[in-house]
Amino acid sequence: MRVTIEPSIASYAHVLGIDSMTLENADVAQCSELEGDYPSHLMPQFLASATPASGVGSMNKLKMFPQLSVNQFWLENNFGTVSSLDNLSIITASDDSMHDSFAEGDSVLVDVGIDTVDKDGIYVLELNHALYIKRLQRRPDGSMMMLSDNAKYPPYVITEHDELQVLGRIVGSWNFKRL
Repeated sequence: MRVTIEPSIASYAHVLGIDSMTLENADVAQCSELEGDYPSHLMPQFLASATPASGVGSMNKLKMFPQLSVNQFWLENNFGTVSSLDNLSIITASDDSMHDSFAEGDSVLVDVGIDTVDKDGIYVLELNHALYIKRLQRRPDGSMMMLSDNAKYPPYVITEHDELQVLGRIVGSWNFKRL
């Protein structure tokens, strides 16, 4: 049985260096006052696992944590090539299959406005009713490879017999490492 540890308000408060009650009782209006002249952009944050063993359906069925407020200026400068800032969401990686790109527990930024594989990259996808975060590589014969960055996980050839739905492309990741 796989157990997924999900971030709590207390862990976010610890990282931010504030009291967890302050964070729990904060509202968007209070947060925006602290940001000065730079507007914030609110992104949905999904806390469910996206792993080969998850069996989760689509991202619409995932548990959602309160939205994360991110500086809009920073987003525009670092992710100007996304389909739209309004299409950005966050999901937590819950296994080591994509290590070295990101690790278990990292928050990955997903552009949910991308629903096709126009170029090779890392995607959130539903394959045969299970949710994955995997690298997709197009092949000349029309098939597609689903790859893990970690060699412990074997590649999988996606064929026309598989049910594939692209839910978004990963455009970045965040991690916190206690030193």
